[in-house]
Amino acid sequence: MSLRPADSWYEATARRDAPLPSLEGDIDADVCVVGAGLSGCSTAMHLAQRGYKVVVLEAERIGYGASGRSGGQIIPGWAGGMDKIAAQLGKADAKRIWDFSLEGVEMTRELIEQNRIDCELAWGHMHVALKPRQLTRGETCLGGLAKPPGRGPTAGRVTSARCPGLRLPPVLLG
Repeated sequence: MSLRPADSWYEATARRDAPLPSLEGDIDADVCVVGAGLSGCSTAMHLAQRGYKVVVLEAERIGYGASGRSGGQIIPGWAGGMDKIAAQLGKADAKRIWDFSLEGVEMTRELIEQNRIDCELAWGHMHVALKPRQLTRGETCLGGLAKPPGRGPTAGRVTSARCPGLRLPPVLLG
């Protein structure tokens, strides 16, 4: 089943290289990766770096599915918030999961640097409260694993009637 790509800034501005050829005949490989999204391409690259002969099969084009709908943001953490993860796994395991997300950010930085990827990378992000009640959410969504740094230096520079609070990324507690 083929889905039309979602309308997005990325889709409107992406450079499309010529389609890759279809696989014809037999091919020998140590590993076959099905799907050329972020996970599939990363898996293939890391296996190839370890000496495996890898083939990647993709029905559409590289990054066609969810990976191609990503905003390209490199932000630590997990969907749903760390408070929910800490409630399910306990604080120690939630901290390990948080640390995995930090490792992912660092791995991405290293890959961009090592491969000289020209991706207009700009580091940084903010947690934005759109409603007054969300000003306290920063403390709870991090599950006590981190302390939000408060309104910080952005409060004086970034103003919006729609956003009662802006926060810099959290500072992890040791």
